[in-house]
Amino acid sequence: MHVAFQHHEKYDGSGYPRGLKGKAIHEYARVVAIADVYDALTSDRPYKSSVPPYEAYKIMVKESGNHFDPDILELFFEHVAIFPVGTTVKLNDGSFGIVTEIEIGKTFTPKVKLIATNDKIAINENISVDLSVETSLYIEKSLDENEIFDLMKTTFNIKFSDN
Repeated sequence: MHVAFQHHEKYDGSGYPRGLKGKAIHEYARVVAIADVYDALTSDRPYKSSVPPYEAYKIMVKESGNHFDPDILELFFEHVAIFPVGTTVKLNDGSFGIVTEIEIGKTFTPKVKLIATNDKIAINENISVDLSVETSLYIEKSLDENEIFDLMKTTFNIKFSDN
């Protein structure tokens, strides 16, 4: 009952229905509030398109301490993949890769198989980078569908039909 009744309460007391604040909000309701917003952001809705997990993270972190319990939000993102396995990403050095493995607690520093240089030249060797070890490298962004198609066409000369 507490979860259903309190998951729209906000950590800073500005939520509803009763304007509860902080630890006065049931712990499970504070967890569900985070999951509810994350799901709303990362799912297509009739009135808006979804955002990728890393964008949801940026949006939600801005609300840490206001909308969300900061401790629970931190735990949530330690266990939810910001860049899920299979995500095509661009690294800060301009190279491109595919996320291949994520360790719990290291959601921002997964293992990435490099597939192309910053000049979009294919990397044919099996080079994998552990971003938790290679600390000078980090994921700059995940590629959307159109960027992936462009990378595949440019780098690997793959043709896509217009169908």
